Amino acid sequence: MKNFVKLILIVFVILFAIYVWPTPYKYIGGGYPYYKKYFVDSSSKIPFRIQRITGRGEVWTSNGWEVAK
Repeated sequence: MKNFVKLILIVFVILFAIYVWPTPYKYIGGGYPYYKKYFVDSSSKIPFRIQRITGRGEVWTSNGWEVAK
């Protein structure tokens, strides 16, 4: 019985890792990456994301994702 409970727990952990946390990035405002939220400055909307593990913020520029300063 204990082995069965361990197996079920392992299956749930694997399913969580696959379906609930599919990306290492969190986009401002939440939501899945396809629903990017934006950082709004005075003239435009700028895509912004945060690396979940390190907490590093990145801004989308014409050169790709760059670390926010």
